[in-house]
Amino acid sequence: MYRRSTRSHASSKGASSEGARLGSASGRRGRLGWRFARRTGARLVALVALLVPVAMLAGAQASSALTPGLPGVSGLPSAPSLPSTPSLPSTPSLPSAPGTPSLPPAPPSVPSVPSPAQLLSTIEGLVGQAPSTIEALAAQLLSTIEGLPGDILEYPGSLNYTLRVVYQDPNGTQSTTNYPATLGVPVLVSAGSTAPDIAADLVIDPTSSHAVLDVVKLPGAPSTLPVEVEAIFTLPSASGTSQRSVFGYDTLASSAPGLYQGTANLIRTSSTVLDAVLDFTDSQPGSSLVVIAGTFEETPSGPQNAESVSLSYSPVPPTASLSTTAGPSAAFDVTSSTTESIANFTATFADGPVTIDTTFQALPTQLSLTYLASAGDFSYSASAPVNKVTADDLNPGGVFGRATAAHLLLENVPQNIDLTALPSTSGGGTVTLDAHGETIGLVQIDLTSGPSDSLPSGEDGVLYEDLPSKYVVFARVIGLQKLSVSQGSSTVSATSQTSPPTSAGVPLAVEIEQQPSGGSLSFTDVTLDNLLSNVSFSFSESSAGVTNMSYSAPGPTTSLTVDTNAGGTETKASMTNPMPASFSVCQSSSSNACQSNEPGGNGSLSFTSSQPTTVNLTRGSLLVQNMVVQNVAVALQTSSGTGCQGPNGTLFFNTNGDNLSGYTTDANDPSGSGHFKVTLPNGFKATNRIITYQVNEADVFGNCVPYSLTVNRSGKISCPSGTNFTIYGGSILGWMNITYNVSVLGISIAKGIC
Repeated sequence: MYRRSTRSHASSKGASSEGARLGSASGRRGRLGWRFARRTGARLVALVALLVPVAMLAGAQASSALTPGLPGVSGLPSAPSLPSTPSLPSTPSLPSAPGTPSLPPAPPSVPSVPSPAQLLSTIEGLVGQAPSTIEALAAQLLSTIEGLPGDILEYPGSLNYTLRVVYQDPNGTQSTTNYPATLGVPVLVSAGSTAPDIAADLVIDPTSSHAVLDVVKLPGAPSTLPVEVEAIFTLPSASGTSQRSVFGYDTLASSAPGLYQGTANLIRTSSTVLDAVLDFTDSQPGSSLVVIAGTFEETPSGPQNAESVSLSYSPVPPTASLSTTAGPSAAFDVTSSTTESIANFTATFADGPVTIDTTFQALPTQLSLTYLASAGDFSYSASAPVNKVTADDLNPGGVFGRATAAHLLLENVPQNIDLTALPSTSGGGTVTLDAHGETIGLVQIDLTSGPSDSLPSGEDGVLYEDLPSKYVVFARVIGLQKLSVSQGSSTVSATSQTSPPTSAGVPLAVEIEQQPSGGSLSFTDVTLDNLLSNVSFSFSESSAGVTNMSYSAPGPTTSLTVDTNAGGTETKASMTNPMPASFSVCQSSSSNACQSNEPGGNGSLSFTSSQPTTVNLTRGSLLVQNMVVQNVAVALQTSSGTGCQGPNGTLFFNTNGDNLSGYTTDANDPSGSGHFKVTLPNGFKATNRIITYQVNEADVFGNCVPYSLTVNRSGKISCPSGTNFTIYGGSILGWMNITYNVSVLGISIAKGIC
């Protein structure tokens, strides 16, 4: 592939175009004859010129056949003289194809030439059928040329290509040889010995216009032959300009197969999009083989718009096929088919600075994969489960949000997966994954702008950091079937579906940090001691100051902790012993949004859970300590009154008949100037308890003077000994106990809440 075209090597093995091709000198006359015939219509002259090297080869074969078992022995009668080729008018020198890289001159050393019998045997292996006559071979060669797509002959040099061979000796030293070659004419390569040990041929299939590369390991070649064989050729592109294409295989880590036939269709549909179809068949392969293919445009400043694909197989299947469409924004589609499962398979896609590496342990015989970074979509389907899949995407232009690199790890992969990771224009983003009812043993996603950060080992969850210094998204879930995580400027939601017992006992953590440039830091940390199946969680805060949180799971677990400052106020909360199967909580500081059926202009609060749980919470001045609760709802509305009407208000309190115990205040220091303090012993309960009060005032010389308090009560309430409701601030004497009686200086002026 072109990635090795500038590589330095310790040694260079010589190769001559005359010695490396069949009938090379006459071959050049054949090509010139064909061009001349095409321009003048004298096809017969071209055919004669093309047949000269074939006739020489066949004559030598007839001569050597006189001595069985000793092909090429000197001293035998020579073949009959062939009639002279008619003189052809001189043809002007043709310019090099635009974008064709200049090749170094061939070193003077010439590899040994095998016998004619060996050459014809090689041709038989290359073309698939031995020609019985000189005319049949010539017809095959002419058919190859006539089958070239479009007006390829109008592109000077299109019939020529470069065969690049890299050989690695037993000491690990690599040497590179470039062989100038012609389409349809076999090239002999001396890689691991002085005699030719490889023969290669590149043709254009006349039906599909695909490039077909045949490579044969010749008799007598070393049993272990680590080589890389690439054909570099020029073909017209879809845009009408010429493109350089690279196609071949790499077995430097193993050994060349006995026979390799690869088919490639490399089409650059634009300057940034490459479509490729790569098929191959082989026999007697080594332990591994890498198919390499790509395109580039040669410019005075070097290769431009380079795109490449490499496919590594270990072990090597007898037949494999892969089609891919790779383009801008790290988008690609891949379809793979093999005759057997592959223990280790790696596909690498490179588009300029963008690279995507995907590795499979146990590649199924059928696989389809699609990735579109601009839409955040990744879909996967296969004919069988896979032990392990890794994918790495490096894109300086961005792969997700501000991340420029992505890593995906999947273990025990089912046959179908859909994944979407999409950032939001308003901050945050969404991640969804669906295994369509199957279970993924492990899902781990790592997106980063450079720094590496992750959750502790053994924890499931999501880490999201969008800070001026870094951008990191990390997610890990064991035994996952479905996942959805969404983060907005003031919202967080997550749902997961896992398959126990794989995920039993695994804690879940959600850690989110966001800070716009020049702005303040917002964070959310959630920890669940055990991620059960079918779990959902949400948190939101509206612009009106209403906070909602909910959770649901198939059953209870031990604990949940939350720490967040979403909305500008930090909230710390925990539920323990047990963490209920479900709960919902709502808090509003200025409306009845959490208890809409009751007056609550000064605030409302509600909490409902599937079973009693112990709650601890701090949010601003609000404090809840060791509150054992299953259901509670509170709403408060107060007014200072108009004129001498006096202050008045309504308090709603309901536990739905369930026990409620614990301590709460809306002042961090209950003895200071707060608003309320409540102590509830075990056994306290209420059902729709409503208290209304009115401070009665009289106008005394223009001043409103309180003289009585009216309290009305409805609903039910049970107040064990020790129950205490105290109001701080705003009362006549600065505080007021309203539990059983509303008292002033020890004088009861009204009945209290209880």
